[in-house]
Amino acid sequence: ACLSHSLATPVDVVKTRQQTDPEQYRGLSVPQVFAKIVREEGPFMLLKGLGPTALGYLFEGAMKFGFYELAKPFIFQMTG
Repeated sequence: ACLSHSLATPVDVVKTRQQTDPEQYRGLSVPQVFAKIVREEGPFMLLKGLGPTALGYLFEGAMKFGFYELAKPFIFQMTG
């Protein structure tokens, strides 16, 4: 999940930009918005938010699978 959500970060940046500033991006397609952001702000702007996204999903995965491993013996004991 971490990798797939991280790869989707540039698309999420474009979507968020279109939602938060519709006047600036009115009439532009998604590829045109990508190009505009890269041209005006640089390619790394498309990765804004990547760190928190990756960290959040890494933490979520560690907690989910860690809890599962701790709870597994109790679940098997209760279900026979």
